[in-house]
Amino acid sequence: MAFPINQGDAFSSSTRQWDYDVFLSFRGEDTRNGFTGHLYQALCDNGINTFVDNDLERGEQISVELVKAIKSSMISIIIFSQNYAFSAWCLDELVEILNCKQNGQLVLPVFYKVDPSEVRKQQGKFKVALAKHENKFKDNIEKVLRWRAALNEAASLSGWHYEDGGPEYKFIQQIIENISYTKLNGRQLFVAKYPVGLNSRAKAIELLLDIKVNDVRMVGIHGLGGIGKTTIAKAIYNRIFEHFEGSCFLENVRENSRTNDGSRVLITTRDAHLLATLEKDCTTYKVKELDKREALELFNQHAFRGNKLEEDYFELANQVIRYAGGLPLALTIIGSDLCGRKKSEWKGAIHQYGKIPKGDVHEILKVSYDGLEETEKDIFLDIACFFKGRDNNYVVNILDACNLYPTFGIPNLVNKCLITIGYDGKLWMHDLVQQMGREIVRQESPKILKKRSRLWHYEDSLEVLTESKGSDKIQGLMLDLPNPITVQLHAKAFRKMKNLKFLIVRNVLISEELKYLPNGLKLLEWHQYPFSLPSNYCLQQLVVLEMPRSCIRLEKLFKQGFQYQNMKSINLRECASIRKLPDLCAPNLETLDISGCENLIEVHEAIGSLDKLKIWYFMDCKKLQILPSSLRMKSLECFSLCYCISIEKFPNIHPEMKCSRLYLSDSNIREWPLSLGYLIRALTELYIDNCQDLGDFLVRCSGYEFTNLRELQVWKCDGNIIESHILMKPDSFPSLKYLDLDGCSIVTIPRSISRFTRLRDLSMCYCKKLQEIPRLPQSIISVSVTDCILLDMSSSCRLLNQFGEIYMNPSFSDDGCCRLDLPRIEIPKGFKLNHQSDGNSVSFVVGREFQKLILCFAFGSMEVEYTKATCFVVSTNGFSKEETIGFKKIKGGSEHLYLGLVRLRKWNESNPSEQNHVTITVEIKYCHAISSSYDPKITWLGVHVNCICCPQNMACFTHPSARHGCGSSLVPDDIDHHSFPSDVGFSDRLDLGSSSVAQAFDNNDSDFNLFPTSKKTRTS
Repeated sequence: MAFPINQGDAFSSSTRQWDYDVFLSFRGEDTRNGFTGHLYQALCDNGINTFVDNDLERGEQISVELVKAIKSSMISIIIFSQNYAFSAWCLDELVEILNCKQNGQLVLPVFYKVDPSEVRKQQGKFKVALAKHENKFKDNIEKVLRWRAALNEAASLSGWHYEDGGPEYKFIQQIIENISYTKLNGRQLFVAKYPVGLNSRAKAIELLLDIKVNDVRMVGIHGLGGIGKTTIAKAIYNRIFEHFEGSCFLENVRENSRTNDGSRVLITTRDAHLLATLEKDCTTYKVKELDKREALELFNQHAFRGNKLEEDYFELANQVIRYAGGLPLALTIIGSDLCGRKKSEWKGAIHQYGKIPKGDVHEILKVSYDGLEETEKDIFLDIACFFKGRDNNYVVNILDACNLYPTFGIPNLVNKCLITIGYDGKLWMHDLVQQMGREIVRQESPKILKKRSRLWHYEDSLEVLTESKGSDKIQGLMLDLPNPITVQLHAKAFRKMKNLKFLIVRNVLISEELKYLPNGLKLLEWHQYPFSLPSNYCLQQLVVLEMPRSCIRLEKLFKQGFQYQNMKSINLRECASIRKLPDLCAPNLETLDISGCENLIEVHEAIGSLDKLKIWYFMDCKKLQILPSSLRMKSLECFSLCYCISIEKFPNIHPEMKCSRLYLSDSNIREWPLSLGYLIRALTELYIDNCQDLGDFLVRCSGYEFTNLRELQVWKCDGNIIESHILMKPDSFPSLKYLDLDGCSIVTIPRSISRFTRLRDLSMCYCKKLQEIPRLPQSIISVSVTDCILLDMSSSCRLLNQFGEIYMNPSFSDDGCCRLDLPRIEIPKGFKLNHQSDGNSVSFVVGREFQKLILCFAFGSMEVEYTKATCFVVSTNGFSKEETIGFKKIKGGSEHLYLGLVRLRKWNESNPSEQNHVTITVEIKYCHAISSSYDPKITWLGVHVNCICCPQNMACFTHPSARHGCGSSLVPDDIDHHSFPSDVGFSDRLDLGSSSVAQAFDNNDSDFNLFPTSKKTRTS
C-alpha cells in the first residue's frame, strides 16, 4: 500500500546523498500526459525518486523551489520535444541544469520525436522558437545566446533518441535499465511520493530487526488496510538491504521458506491472528494511524499540491482529516478529489463524510466514487471487476465501444488517485480501492446474483451459469477457475443475458456445445473452447476476440458480406482447427495473433490490405505456405514469421508500408521482392537469425540504406552473409547500435565495421571459425566473443587495448555496461593489473578518493545457457557492499575471461580515511543450466586501481605499443612477477604486484591517466 511521502519528512534513505535521484525537464503541453507521464511512472515504479514539476501555470521565471530541486537531483533528464524551445521557462531550466552539470551532476537528454541535430544546430521548430525569443528579448540578447549555447551543449551529450513509430514502452524500459543499473545501481524500491510520518515508524521496526545480531528475526507488520504497511516495509528494505548477501521483496506470498542465520524477514498483513500462528518466531508491530499534524501535512500535499493551506479552508480541512481517521490512502484519495474545488463543494463532501460510521474505509473512499460522472463510474467498476492489470489501450478500445468515453474518463480516475497507469501501460489500483469498487457492485443485490451488473468471483459466475440464473442486468461475467475442471453448462446458459458485454472464461472445460451467445458482446475471451461458436452468433459489435487453443471455424464465424468495424484485436494462438485465414472483413483491426496454428496453410489476400493493423504474429506456423501477394499495411509496426519454415516467398511491399520490427528467425524464405527496399528503410529491428539460406535477400538490399535500423540479429547464419560487402557497408547502417552474430560461420569481421559509428554492443559468441576481429568503432562499449576457439591472439590484444582506451577516457559514463567477454587467451605481457589473486578474492590498501576500478577475472569451463549475474562484494574497513554486473550469454567448454570497468558509487558510505583496507570478492551466480546447474569457479582475479595511500610511490607509465604485441601498461615493469595458473590456459607470466600506481596509456602520441588525479569524480 502506498504511503504517500513528502520530501519534507525526516525520513531519508541512508544510502542517498541527494533529495532526488532524477529531475525531469520537459515541455508540459507536448508530453506531460503521454511520454513524460509514462516515464515518470516507470521511474517511480523502479524505486527511482523523481522530481516532476506539476505546476501547469508557469510564470516568466523559474521558481526558487525549482532551482533547489534541480540542484538537489543527482541526474537530470531533459526531454526535448518539438515545442520545447518555445518555452522560456524550459530554456531557463536547461541553463540551470547545465550549470549543475559542472558540479558533477549527470545530464541525460531524450530526443522525443525530434532529431538531435535539430536541437544542436537550432534548426526546424527550434530555429523558429529562438527567432521569436530574439525578437522578444531584444534588450537582453545575452539571455538568448545562453539558451543557444545550452541547447548546443545538451544536444551534444550522449542520450536517447525516440523516433515516431517505435514502441514507447520498450524505449522507456531502455532508459529505466540504463538509469537503474548503470547510474544508480538501482535496487531500491519506490516507497511513495510523500513520506509523511514514515521515519518514526520505520525506525521502530528497525530496532526490532536489530541487524547487528547474527540470528533469524522476523517482524510482522499489521494494521488496517490503507494504513501504509507495505510502504513502511519498502522503506525499511531500502535502508537495510545492502547489509545482506541477498535480498528480495515479494508480494502475495503463500508459501513457507527456510531462513538462515543472519536473515531478516518482514511480513505485512491485515490479519494479526495470522502472525499469532508464528508464535515465538515473529515479533509484531501494529501500525498506528497518522496523528493530526501528519494527517494535515499529507492532506495538504494532495488537496493544495503542497501550497500553503488557505486560512478559510483550515477548518474544512480539519473536518476531512477527522473523517479520514489518519489513513494515508483515504487522505490521498480525498485530497486528490477535493483539489481545485470550491468551498461549497468541500462542504457538500464533508456533509457526506459525516454520515459514514467511523472506521468504514470503504464508505470513505466511496465518496470520491460518488462524485464521478456516470460514465466514469462504469469505467471504474469495469476496471475493478475485470481489467486491473490489463493494457490501457486494450481497455480503452473495449470501453470506447461501450460509449463510455475512456480517453477522458481514465485520466480523470488517475487524477483522483483511484487508478494508476504503469510505465508499461497497464492499469492498476490499490487493493482496498478495488475491494471498494467490487463491494459497490455486490451491494446492487447482496443476495440475488442475477440482479448484479458484474460477476467476477468464480463461485458466483459458476452458480449463475450452471443453474441458468442469468438476466439482462448482467453486463460482465468472468469465470476464472483456480484449476481446470469440466463444467456442465447448459447449451443456452447465456440466453437471458441480453446485455452481456464482457465474457471472460479461463480454465473451464465444457462437454456441450453452446447454442447462444449475446450479439452485444464487446469482449469474448474463452481459452480452450472445444466447439464452433453458435451459428446464430454475430460478432459485429465485438472488439476483442481472444480464443487461444480453441476449435473454432473461422469461415463460419466471419461471414462474407458483413463488415466487422468494431474488431480491434484477434488472438487465436495454437488453434489447430484453422487451416486457412479467411477475409476477416475487419478494416479497423490493430492486432492479429495466429501464432502456433500448426495446420494453417494459407492467408487470404485481403489480410494484406488491413491498413490499421499494427501487430501481426505468425510465429511457429510450420505449415504456412501462402501469404498475401502484396502487403499494403500502412500502420504495421511489428511483423513476425519466426519458425515459419514452409514459407519460401516474401510478399511485395507497398511504398507506404513502414514496419519497424521484422522477425524472420528460423525461416526458409528464399525469394524476395524487388520492393523490399521500401520495408528496409523503416526497420528499427531485424532478426534473420538461424536462416541458412536467405536466397537473394542481399541482392534486394543492395542500393538501399537501413536508415533507422538499431538492432540486427543474424546469429547462426552463413558467414557469407556477414562478410558480404552489401550487409557490412557502413553507410547502410547509420543508426546500428546492437549487432548479434552469435554462432555464425564467419572467419573474419570486415574492417569496414570500424565505420559503424553508433555501434555499442557486439556479440560474436560461439563463432567456431572466427579468427580475426579488426579494430572496432569508438562507440563500442560491450563485446562478447566467448567460445570462439580459433580467435587469434592479435585480435584479443586489440580488443584489450581498445577497451583500455575506453577506460582511460574521463568523459566515459557508461559504467557497468562497458565490458569485454573473451575466450581463453594468453594475457599479453604489456597488459598488467596492480592487484591479483589465484582465487576469487583480492585485498589491497587505497586512499580516500578510490572510486573506480578495472575488474578482470577468469573462470573455468561450464555448460550453461545463460549466466544471469556476477556479484562482487567490496568490503572496506568492515563495511560491505554488494555490486552486480550483468553477463551476456556464456556457454561452452573453454575457459573465459571478463574485463570490465566498475564505478563504486557507494564508496563514501564506508567513511573512507587516508588508508582503507579493501577486499574484492567475486562470484558468478544464478546459472540456468542445460545439463547441469552450478556456479562456475573464479580461477583468477585481477584488479587495477589508480588511487593510492602513499603519493610518493605513484608513477605513470606509457603505453609501449611499439615494443609489445598488445601494448598496454598498467603497472611498472620492474615489479615482481607472478605466474598465472596454467590450468586456466594463460601461458604468459603476468607482471603483477602489490604496488599502487596510476594507469596510463600512450594514445596518439599523448599520455594521459585513466583516472586523472586532478579531477575528482563525484559518486552517488
